[in-house]
Amino acid sequence: MKIKLIFFLAILLQYNAFSQNLLDKLSDQAVTIDSLKNRVIKPLSDSLLNINKHHSNEINKFSNEVNKLQKQISLFESEKKDLEKTIQKLNHRIEDLEKNKLKIERDKLLSAKDSLTGETNKFLKLLDSNQKLLVEQKSNSEKLAIQEKENGRKEVQNQIASIYLKPIDELIEINTINILERDQAFMGNNNDLQKKIDILKTYFIAERVLTKQYNKENVSNSIQELSKIEKTDLINKLLLRINNYSEVREGLLLTIEKIVKLEDKLVANDPHTKKEKLKEILAEFAWYYRNYQFEFSDYPYLASIIIEINKIKQKDPNADIQSYREKI
Repeated sequence: MKIKLIFFLAILLQYNAFSQNLLDKLSDQAVTIDSLKNRVIKPLSDSLLNINKHHSNEINKFSNEVNKLQKQISLFESEKKDLEKTIQKLNHRIEDLEKNKLKIERDKLLSAKDSLTGETNKFLKLLDSNQKLLVEQKSNSEKLAIQEKENGRKEVQNQIASIYLKPIDELIEINTINILERDQAFMGNNNDLQKKIDILKTYFIAERVLTKQYNKENVSNSIQELSKIEKTDLINKLLLRINNYSEVREGLLLTIEKIVKLEDKLVANDPHTKKEKLKEILAEFAWYYRNYQFEFSDYPYLASIIIEINKIKQKDPNADIQSYREKI
């Protein structure tokens, strides 16, 4: 029991010592805390209060500005609505003006259209009148042109008919086959004139046989056709020329043979002998002209052969002309 008491007293003493120690520490901490409050917390708190106060002022200022802006915005919104209403009224006014303007313009256009329609109708009537007048004038002009053409045709026909009143031989001297064919087509049903033209055409067609190489059948046909028509001096002379074509042709063949023999007999090697040989050749042709009473205009084809031979011999008296026998 005593031991327990001693133990309890010991514990109690230790607890008091511990408590006193703890109180001392708490007292020190309290002093420290007070010191911190005075040195740190209080200045910090004062600073925070100042900051808060400053910000409160700024916030109040901002709030005031916001309120002002809200009031301005409200005012602007009100003015905007007023402006929109004004614009709407103006738009309605513009639409009304446009409608009135369109009506005025439409009335002007309708008036112009009516005026133009009237002018157009007048123009169409005038045009129709002019067209009718033009058709009438054109018809009259065409009739007049046809009449003048017919009168001119008759006048020319009369002039041509008067020409063909001349004798056949005179008409032969002033006509060609082409002129006769033209006049025959133009003169129509003038029988007397057509008969005269047929006589003249027979003459010129027959005469063509003398412009070509000799052909016995063609010569015979030409003589036969000429024997059917009226005889005149020129027609008789043509008949004689055609009848003599064969004989005149044979005479030219004989002359060429004589010239070919002369080539074999005499060879011209110098200017003198060439000149002499050419004289003999020309002499042979002169003999031919004289003995056959040859006229170049009477026998055009044979005349063209003689001219070609003369040209060749003028250049070279020794030139060979035997090939011309086949052309005659």
